[in-house]
Amino acid sequence: MEKSITLNLSYSMLNENSEKVQKIYESMGGWLNDPDWPFWYGKFGDSQYIMASSEPSGLVVTGKVDDELWTGWLTVFCSKLSLALATEIHDIEM
Repeated sequence: MEKSITLNLSYSMLNENSEKVQKIYESMGGWLNDPDWPFWYGKFGDSQYIMASSEPSGLVVTGKVDDELWTGWLTVFCSKLSLALATEIHDIEM
């Protein structure tokens, strides 16, 4: 089942910190070096994947992985972003 979450990482904050964010992308488990989109574990349409997309509402992370991987991966991802950007990054609906 596909899951999606919107993080409170605005488009402008993402652009201002693009190098830091890119390093975090690359440090996350399952990273695929795709030139067009940040993907982990597979690409959209594969049996499993996680992808990120910068939208006006925030950074949207979508995935099709088991619940344990999803929760653990997002916890690490948000922690790394929060430390690198010196602001708490979390689900916008929190």
